[in-house]
Amino acid sequence: MKLTKETLKVLKNFHGINQSILIKAGSVLETISVAKNVLAEATVKEKFPKEFAVYDLSQFLSIAEDEQFADADYDFGEKMVSLANPKKKGKVKYYYADPQVFVHPSKKIEMPTPEISFTLTEEDLAAVNRMAAILSSPDLAVESKGPDVLLTCYDKKNTTANVYSVKVADGNGKKYKMNFKQENMTKLLKGTYDVLISKVGISHFVHKKEPVQYWLALEPDSNFEG
Repeated sequence: MKLTKETLKVLKNFHGINQSILIKAGSVLETISVAKNVLAEATVKEKFPKEFAVYDLSQFLSIAEDEQFADADYDFGEKMVSLANPKKKGKVKYYYADPQVFVHPSKKIEMPTPEISFTLTEEDLAAVNRMAAILSSPDLAVESKGPDVLLTCYDKKNTTANVYSVKVADGNGKKYKMNFKQENMTKLLKGTYDVLISKVGISHFVHKKEPVQYWLALEPDSNFEG
């Protein structure tokens, strides 16, 4: 079995959420942040033959992307996976970790009926992340006072801090301010997303082109007036 570049890209992205991963048999990859406020799922082309855990995902990816193993065959054994490139001399035996020593997804999220929905373009997502970094904004809100839906990066603890906002959709008359940790937005793969937000405190970001999706928890001080 070989790993595609697309799958390695997903694993790199997932490493930004959790340094460890439990890969289950099949074609669905999942990860969850240590704080359990970001859950991600992707469907890949490979079909993994068995469940196995990787504690240091960064190390595993460094091996997978090394020139010796760029086109390696992966042989999944009982206690380890062996990597070997028939065109090279080297071989790696990589032992599985104990999944009990790190946080991993234990159940599926059932997304409630959303009160808010819009499409977040790749351009707007990149702009918000870029401006939040420039302004050192730790917080992000999806907010509306009725006519417009705005994505706003700000600092809720500093009322005089600089603020950046961009309109992402037309409003429907409802008033709300749904708060996120800005750092969680940087964990999304680049691209355009369909966004669903529920007032009970959960959001769903579905990539428009890639088979990947994320669930982000809202902050407790989010407010939805309806």
